[in-house]
Amino acid sequence: MTYGWGQYGALRSPMEDGMAVISPERMDDKCTGKAHYELLILPGGTPASEITGFSEMLTNRYPSKNYEGPHILLADFRAWESMESTLIRWIQRICSDTTCFNLSLNNFGGIPPSTICIRIPDSGPLRKLIGKLHVIEGYIDNGNGQPVNWNLRPQLCLSGPLPEQVYREAVLDWACMEYNVDLPISRMILKKTGRSGQGQIVNIFGFHPGNLEKDRAS
Repeated sequence: MTYGWGQYGALRSPMEDGMAVISPERMDDKCTGKAHYELLILPGGTPASEITGFSEMLTNRYPSKNYEGPHILLADFRAWESMESTLIRWIQRICSDTTCFNLSLNNFGGIPPSTICIRIPDSGPLRKLIGKLHVIEGYIDNGNGQPVNWNLRPQLCLSGPLPEQVYREAVLDWACMEYNVDLPISRMILKKTGRSGQGQIVNIFGFHPGNLEKDRAS
C-alpha cells in the first residue's frame, strides 16, 4: 500500500496519523528507470508539534527547495520498484525486532554545507538500527549494482539545502538558541521518489513497543 502526504504533518493512512516527510535532495536519475528510496525517522510523541513549529519558523525565514518537514535520514538508495515487496518484508522483520527508544536532542546546529538541524549527541540507538538494516544491502547491490548510502552521523534536519551564505546566517541565528528534549522513536518510514519526481510513502514500519505496553496498562 502506498500513502501520500501533505505539507508539515499531513501524513495520513487508514491506520496511521503522523508527521511530514522530506523530499530527497538527490533526485532519481530518470534515465535509469529506478526509483530513489529513503529510510526516514519522523519526530513523534509530544515534541513532534514543537519540532515542526521550529521547522516552519526556519523555512519561513530561510526558504529551501525540496523540503516538507523535519526528519532523520538513515539511508538512501536506488532500486527497481519490483524489489519493493521483498525490501518491505525484510525491513519489517528488522523493525519488529527493534524496541521503541528515545533520542536525546540537544540544541540547534548545522550539517555543512547547507542544512540546519537539531543535534543528536548520542546516535547510538540509530547506529544500532542502521547496523541491523545492513542486511538489505546485499539484495540491493545484487539487484542494481548501486550501494546503499548509510548516514553514519544522523541529525534531525530542520531545513532543506540552503545557499552557502544563507546557511551561515541561519547557523549563527539558531546556534545561540537552547533546546533539550527526549524524543520518542516508534516507527520508520520508507519513502520513494519515482521517475516523475513525485514522492510517496511506501510503508510505515512500527517498532516493538517493549515496555510501552506495560506502562500504558499500569
